[in-house]
Amino acid sequence: MNDFDPNEVAHQFLLACLNEKLVVDDVVMTGARVRCRVEGDKPGQKSGYYKAYGDGYPNGKICNYKTGGSVVIWRYQPTEQDKDKFFGNQRSMSVTQREQHQKQLEKLRLESEERAQKKAKESQAFLARKAHEAFAEFKATCVTATSHSYLEHKQANAYGIYIASRTLKIVKELEKDPSKIHQYLPNGSLVIPAYNLTGEFQSFQFISEAKQKGAPELILSWHGFTYNKEQKTINEYLIRQIQQRKFIKSFRSEAPKSGSVFILGEGIAQAEVILLCEGYATGATLHHCTGQTTLVCFDIENLCVIARQLRALYPHKTIYICSDNDHLKPRELDHQGKPKINVGLTRGLAASHEINSLAIMPIFPFDTYGSDWNDLYALYGANAVKEQYHLQISFYKKEKCSIFENENRLRLLINYLQSHYPVVFMRVQAQQLQNA
Repeated sequence: MNDFDPNEVAHQFLLACLNEKLVVDDVVMTGARVRCRVEGDKPGQKSGYYKAYGDGYPNGKICNYKTGGSVVIWRYQPTEQDKDKFFGNQRSMSVTQREQHQKQLEKLRLESEERAQKKAKESQAFLARKAHEAFAEFKATCVTATSHSYLEHKQANAYGIYIASRTLKIVKELEKDPSKIHQYLPNGSLVIPAYNLTGEFQSFQFISEAKQKGAPELILSWHGFTYNKEQKTINEYLIRQIQQRKFIKSFRSEAPKSGSVFILGEGIAQAEVILLCEGYATGATLHHCTGQTTLVCFDIENLCVIARQLRALYPHKTIYICSDNDHLKPRELDHQGKPKINVGLTRGLAASHEINSLAIMPIFPFDTYGSDWNDLYALYGANAVKEQYHLQISFYKKEKCSIFENENRLRLLINYLQSHYPVVFMRVQAQQLQNA
């Protein structure tokens, strides 16, 4: 506990959330991670989250994936009344009072640290238990995959992945909404196990076909949406979106995802070069075309986490951040009329800069659909992936730099690729990266 006004604390954090374009009416200050909508989200989307602590000195984190996915750190700003009550007017204090005041602050700090450590231990124990449950479910439900409609659609090989042999019903312990208490792993889903960097099973991702037959309630519940009897239009919209997307990716609820990867190729310790990417199809493409050990990180936020962990474990290994390049996004406008952010490229470059590595990304003709290495493979074949991969590494070695160091390097990179690979990149424009 503390002496701050809880209403003022919540109000300040709410304003901070609104400033980051989160759509929230109230906030929970318990330290729980809360997913929420952001401005510009479609019905059913939740492209942001926050985590706030009201105990000790109030603080929190805010993230909006639509504006780049960077985590904003928030700390409470005491009012004048708070300062008088909590910090005291130290100028008018005697030496003894000042010492007592400092002891009080130190006691509060230690209590806050103790609570944080206790919560961390409880959270670790909960995640460890959920990882154990996920492993048991995985072993009981999954058989080795040799083919799947998703793999055929992506033209990707099956490397140590699985298929669900029956529908699995998973109970979400922390979910308070009765309509969302169950998660379903549909029979026939492609299942990708996720491990931490020391090889311990953590969770699994499953990819299922979106066009399921059944009642609207069941179709929506399979993908984390709630059926609303009063809002038929929203239900129809969500079902239509699910059917258009063809495949839905989900993670096993409550099992640890952050810090988890799927490894393609030889072990991390033995690998001389390690590639980091987001999705399985991208990872399978990179591993197939380059032969390098590839870590599938599942999303850009986790890729940044893995990059930091990997660099801490292996300071001298060669790591390439194989980020997505959503080059068409800056040509779209958000709800405020501003160009959308090329999130994959922006975060990938930032991650490479943070761990002092190189970021390589697929580059497409300016008016061509595509954002990741699998798209490049599907459009132009394995040779395009191999040539871009090796040409970009050659460019870095020639220039002795990371392209993050200078925006002009982006133009140099495109010119370099155009000169060595003119057919595909004849119409590539430098602005696709400048607008990232």
